[in-house]
Amino acid sequence: MRLNQKSFFLPLILFFLTYILVYISLFVIKNPDQYNYLIIMNSSTEFSLSIEPTVYLFSKIAKYFSGLFFIDPLVIFYSIYIFLIQFFLAHSFLNFFKNSIGKSIFLLIFWLMTYGLMHGLIQIRFGLASSIFVYLYSVYYLNPAGVRNIIFKLVPISFLAIFSHYSSIFSVFSLLFIWLRKSINNISSGKIIHIVFIVILVMFKFG
Repeated sequence: MRLNQKSFFLPLILFFLTYILVYISLFVIKNPDQYNYLIIMNSSTEFSLSIEPTVYLFSKIAKYFSGLFFIDPLVIFYSIYIFLIQFFLAHSFLNFFKNSIGKSIFLLIFWLMTYGLMHGLIQIRFGLASSIFVYLYSVYYLNPAGVRNIIFKLVPISFLAIFSHYSSIFSVFSLLFIWLRKSINNISSGKIIHIVFIVILVMFKFG
């Protein structure tokens, strides 16, 4: 039986990187959001739309598993976010590079050394939302015509992005507009795509 490298090696690499990146995020670099998330976790006993639903959900999961394994809930909380950020980015790069794990991991590490170290490890809510949007765009990039066949699979992922950071709703709707414009009028939206990504980079910078 042939070993599927994507299914076997990629999760191992992501788990290993998550362990390292959570340690860096919480114990090495100066993380100004760490204390705020700790307060949110200790006070989020009831669901409220004043914070993104994923914060509430991941907080509950972190506190539950903390009681089982006697691990700091903040470590579990960050682990969930950072693993998912890498997961969506890695699969985005796999789409862009035709399932090349080597190129995808290289680009993931490059991302971590640039925007990722600052905004993916600190501003984890926006980091997750942005990585999901990049994944959605990679699916569109891979097969624009085939998006129609999997649109119902992509919609829940889009909501995950929105529920991770409310501002990402603009990115999701812009991608939906690009797809509809291409599907209905067969008009390319290159300029719109560039503008959207510039906005994302600005939001990374000031988010």
